[in-house]
Amino acid sequence: EPEIIDTGLGEICELEGLAQFEGRLLLPCKIPYSKEHENNLVVFYHDLATGETGIELSLPADGIHGLNSTNPAAIEVDADRWLIISGLRIAEIQKETQSSRVFSLSQKRHRQPEGLAVLSDASIVIVDDNRKGISRITHYQNLSLLKEKGLAKKKKGK
Repeated sequence: EPEIIDTGLGEICELEGLAQFEGRLLLPCKIPYSKEHENNLVVFYHDLATGETGIELSLPADGIHGLNSTNPAAIEVDADRWLIISGLRIAEIQKETQSSRVFSLSQKRHRQPEGLAVLSDASIVIVDDNRKGISRITHYQNLSLLKEKGLAKKKKGK
């Protein structure tokens, strides 16, 4: 029989997406039910060995320039960074500094991004739910192939 795990997060937020890192499950908060998490990008952790649940990452949305929403649908993690899809954006957040870059996904190519994986060669795969039972997988060699959002614009004539 499968084991049903109660993280205690059911009344705090709707979770969507799942990753694991160093033995802990990472659970992005898509829709917060608690006012303390509104307007923040929040990722919880759950340790299967100890049953402990807590906050892995919490950043104010206005501190992540170029991110339109804080409703993540997918997450991937490595030793140095978090990659989080929210709407048609991928936020790359450095663990050490919590500095971020945000990349735009083409609306023509990505209708509803739902999953994200980083392959061993550092390339990125995104799966979309294109409705009507049709899904799409898109493979990018690296994030630099996407348009970076939130960069300061140069003034005209300079």
